[in-house]
Amino acid sequence: MSSFAEKRRSLAMVFVIGCCLVGANPAQAEHEVGTRGYFRIGAGFTGAAEDRACFQAPGADWKYRLGNECDTWIEGGIYDAYKPKGDDGPLFYTEFWIGRSAAEGRQRLFRFENTTQLYIQASNIAALGRDTKVWIGRKYYQRHDIHINDFYWSEILGDGFGVEDIQLPFGKLMYAYTRNSDSVEVTNTATPAMVVGVSEAFQNNHDLRYNMPLSITGKGSVTVQLMFAHSAGNDGVMGLNDATSTRGLAVGAWFEETFPVGNAKLSAQYGRGLLRNKFRGSTRDLVTTLSSDQADDLFGAYILRFTGQTLINPSPRVAVFASAVFQKEDGTDYQPNPTDLTWYSFGIRPMLFIDHNFRVLAEYGFDRTDNKTGDNDVTGNLHKVTLAGELSIDVGFWTRPVIRLFTTAATWSSDFEGLLGASGQGDDTQCLDRTNCFSAGVQAEYWW
Repeated sequence: MSSFAEKRRSLAMVFVIGCCLVGANPAQAEHEVGTRGYFRIGAGFTGAAEDRACFQAPGADWKYRLGNECDTWIEGGIYDAYKPKGDDGPLFYTEFWIGRSAAEGRQRLFRFENTTQLYIQASNIAALGRDTKVWIGRKYYQRHDIHINDFYWSEILGDGFGVEDIQLPFGKLMYAYTRNSDSVEVTNTATPAMVVGVSEAFQNNHDLRYNMPLSITGKGSVTVQLMFAHSAGNDGVMGLNDATSTRGLAVGAWFEETFPVGNAKLSAQYGRGLLRNKFRGSTRDLVTTLSSDQADDLFGAYILRFTGQTLINPSPRVAVFASAVFQKEDGTDYQPNPTDLTWYSFGIRPMLFIDHNFRVLAEYGFDRTDNKTGDNDVTGNLHKVTLAGELSIDVGFWTRPVIRLFTTAATWSSDFEGLLGASGQGDDTQCLDRTNCFSAGVQAEYWW
């Protein structure tokens, strides 16, 4: 199907669902219908007419993003807040999003075929507790990220259901169940290789969280998380072993605090087995675990992560966001991914508001990764610095939309030569043959 045809189909689907939401009840006064979303788009260069390079340390989950995003990303959709009995009765909230990303400048690849959210949520029901929410569908459930490197350290992905904010004597309880799958083509060992089937497996995730008020200033809380995952392994391919049960376990906690000049968040997480994949509840380990021995090896693989972040506004004209990450992954006993990774990261983004519509900002990001695979050990540092100017609608670190002009410089260790500096498409740039490089460009960013 052509790109134009796919776009027409996606837009038609949005229109039909929107009409259904708006037309669900003739009492239009009981419906609040609107849109929510996010996009970024830009253009830039590294040298001559070649693609703009981006700089991410090998093995690092993500990179410091200001002046260092080589993609176009848009997602969003429509929502309907329906109150059949007015403010004193139940609230049914429905949301539908689609999203797509493509390498910078590749508009011909831009198609909306990815449904990122589609769920319905009920709340304000007296029998459940006015604050309790019940939802079913596909939802960005209780996500947490570090904004300056776009790093989601807690992001449950999948279809399922959940109950949030169950009021207890001292805090709130939350539970979510999600299910997702992955698949890969299986080839034979003959020459030429031929696809003999598809290896597919499903993963079930159980996520229990308890949030309690615990604060120095009276405006903070602690959340404790326990996750369990299990899978029946692979199925559907002739000649492969029988489906093997695999499992995963994760625990975590994070502390959030708001103080007079800003806020802070600290987190600690540990996961084994299926949940070693960044705690997302979805992993390609599923489709490569073909034997009971491999399943046992997988449960021995783990991830340990600590994060910290703070946003400070020391004056109305200044904002500073800083973050740090430590992550240790041990997969040396697990085949086919015997990787031992240690990742250290620190970043800071100061912002100076010249007036209500113009601001200047900078960002420094440091990443150190130690990647060990077998006898190979690739270790090094990446330093990234960006200077930018932004036009905005008002003062504020989170204020969007913005139009920005930026220039970025990066330098890295000799071990990383040839491993970073590619374009958003993954194509070679002149940066791959060097240990320092620069880029420049423009970007628009908007969320609503």
